[in-house]
Amino acid sequence: MVNRSKTIVAVKLFALQLILVTGTASVTRGADPVLGTWKLDVVHSKYIPGPGPRSETRVYSESPTGIRVKVTTVDAKGKTETTEYPTNFDGKDYVQPGTNPGDTVSLTRNNDHHASAVLKHADKIMANVERFISDDGQTMTITFKGTAANGDAIDNRSIYERVGPETKR
Repeated sequence: MVNRSKTIVAVKLFALQLILVTGTASVTRGADPVLGTWKLDVVHSKYIPGPGPRSETRVYSESPTGIRVKVTTVDAKGKTETTEYPTNFDGKDYVQPGTNPGDTVSLTRNNDHHASAVLKHADKIMANVERFISDDGQTMTITFKGTAANGDAIDNRSIYERVGPETKR
């Protein structure tokens, strides 16, 4: 039962990571470099405590209110889950859909290639997430450092390769 609880907590925290770090629309500079389709490079990614997903595809597209994200993940046991959500990068805390009450995220766009997120539970910081896009726009790295509900340290580094063109309005 304890191992199953740890797995459930790890999956929920990983799902939060998926929800957290997304792109924003760039009004004055043209298309945001995050727009498009990204596939997880499982071999070069790391998940502590693990295990990581078998595969993941992330699609970022512009919407009238910003960026819409669709994430399809196949977890370590082969279960597929798809989530879709809008994003808002104003630094305010927002309750995330599908999470526990009191679970919030605040998103900040640092520059065109770097975004940050802070995950909280009951106003306590549980994780910091950073998203970086390479200068050539072909590689995205998401780091997730925090603490699981059971107290275990989480230190994930997910590497994604662009596989689709930018998705514009």
